[in-house]
Amino acid sequence: MKTLKINVKNKDVSAIGFATGLVYKASRYASNMRIKIHREDSNDSPEVDLKSILGLLSLSYRDIDSFVITIEGKDEALAREELKIVIKSLLEEQDVRRK
Repeated sequence: MKTLKINVKNKDVSAIGFATGLVYKASRYASNMRIKIHREDSNDSPEVDLKSILGLLSLSYRDIDSFVITIEGKDEALAREELKIVIKSLLEEQDVRRK
């Protein structure tokens, strides 16, 4: 099992674009993947399937401190590295759109 933690400087993330990009990339791998959002003020965010657009859209993307993704399966190492790149790209794209 591999874990990927991404600290988020933005705090607010656009749910639709972010979720769509993650599901698109995660669906290319055989590994099972789950994501949990962490906030300073609470730890009650559910953990959802990273390949489920409905699961991802059910999460609140406001006041985020970090994402933790758990990956388990035969291609977990490759999935972890590529998801790290995709998440960074999605967050940078949102920064550009806000300006």
